[in-house]
Amino acid sequence: MMKELIEELAVLQPVLEQDPKCQSRRRLYIRTTFAIVEGYACLLRENARRHLFSRFANTLSIEIQKAHFLDDYSYEIRENGEIRRKNRCDYPLASHLAFTLRTLAEEVGSPTDFISGNGWDAFNKSVKIRNRITHPKTSADIFVTDEEYETLHEGISWATSTCQKILDKESRLVSSDGEQGGQGKA
Repeated sequence: MMKELIEELAVLQPVLEQDPKCQSRRRLYIRTTFAIVEGYACLLRENARRHLFSRFANTLSIEIQKAHFLDDYSYEIRENGEIRRKNRCDYPLASHLAFTLRTLAEEVGSPTDFISGNGWDAFNKSVKIRNRITHPKTSADIFVTDEEYETLHEGISWATSTCQKILDKESRLVSSDGEQGGQGKA
């Protein structure tokens, strides 16, 4: 999935560079880059769940709340007492990504101080811009200013680089576990 989304962005990039002020191209860029961020988030949640359940297999201890929020679906209890899975989770993107990043970082022994600062602030602003252009109420809602566009670049850059850093840390951990016969932290 990530390969296809990144290829889509690569196809879009030259089109965007032809006319970087074009509003429809900016909106297309925003939707495409957020699809990449959401794809990263899904991958990170899968990996965090795998680590969480692997630790459970070794310790018979699990933080059930973490497991619940790492699911891509949310659940409800119906009137008859049955549990029903909803189509998709309805957690706010920034909060869910922060939780996912923090959880996977903790699972792989990485620092969790990255959810702060200018990049994180820019990402939160970017989410609001994306939500505004995706669910416009007025014609002004679909206009993306130069300043907003710069904020989007900064926020998306923070999100993708942070996701990649944690995936790289996890990859190194998994590789070293394999070399140690699976005796490392997992």
